[in-house]
Amino acid sequence: MTLWLNRYKARDTGIFFPSLPWCGKVAAVYTQAINILHPDNLLVSLIKNQTHMTALSILVPSLFECNHASIIKQGHRAVLESSRMILSRVRIDLEESKSWEGCLHLEDVRYFHLWKLPFLREALLQEGKRGGFLALVSPDARGLPLITRCSRALDMIVSGMDFGNNQTSAQTRTRASTRYSNQTGTPFANRSPAQIPTPSSDRSSTQAISGLSQLVGLGIGFTPSGDDFISGVLLGERMARLFMEMPAEVRQEPHLKYLPVNKEEIRAKLDKTSLGGKTLLWQALQGQFPCCLLRAARGLSKAKRFEDMLDMVKEAVSHGETSGTDALTGLLWYLEIAGNAEVKS
Repeated sequence: MTLWLNRYKARDTGIFFPSLPWCGKVAAVYTQAINILHPDNLLVSLIKNQTHMTALSILVPSLFECNHASIIKQGHRAVLESSRMILSRVRIDLEESKSWEGCLHLEDVRYFHLWKLPFLREALLQEGKRGGFLALVSPDARGLPLITRCSRALDMIVSGMDFGNNQTSAQTRTRASTRYSNQTGTPFANRSPAQIPTPSSDRSSTQAISGLSQLVGLGIGFTPSGDDFISGVLLGERMARLFMEMPAEVRQEPHLKYLPVNKEEIRAKLDKTSLGGKTLLWQALQGQFPCCLLRAARGLSKAKRFEDMLDMVKEAVSHGETSGTDALTGLLWYLEIAGNAEVKS
């Protein structure tokens, strides 16, 4: 008879959490999360807070109460069998837990509009954490080798797309960001930048976004900045796809144009990044995003005042060292590009 030190009930289980029996090893133990290395070389997690939920996580707050998780150590064996996770002498029952998915739905982004983009940029500049890819939003902060390399890669990506001219990534983003900022009748109209030139409307068609694989593993940290940036781009792609599928009678004009991201090239380089980055991108490539990014997308859609935008950004950038900031930077990059593009007919 096995003597369990403690038994806990999981509240939520991510839809990608492996359900067949498997044996792994505890990779890292934190105050609010425990990462376990699965035999497929992905990280599954036991977490304390809903905002850290992913499709490969188990939400089990009781495990982290009263420092109970401290008995689990790095290197301990972790086994899943018969709908229960066993680590050391801890047992976590999954059978009664609710299924959690990280997919973005139309209702999440229904009220997004392109005129909100300049205010997302402004809020990101005010609240974003320095040290990652935030410098891509602020030209004055460029100059670091990492940022220069990333900026050149993004310029090459945009220059390979047919916008009807040879504009750079920065020029394309600027046009997209400012085009709708002076519209009247919007809650943010009184905060619009002054003297913004109106871009010409003779843009040509565009193509899929290729080349983002250059950013896989770029930077440092549990999830490198490049991986967080790509996850934000993929979130933006999902938003654009939802708008494309929206019935014409309820779609707001002008709306996002769907620009598919070349996912195969990213998938082919997943082994070039950290385990955290690989796990993040593996899920994002399948349309599954962390709870914090879903909340950011919903907050962006629902924002009616600039203060609402600031609140959303503050919450998003609180995740990780620069992870939330880098993901929002990627989201902004895609939305500004998609807002400026016309899909080939």
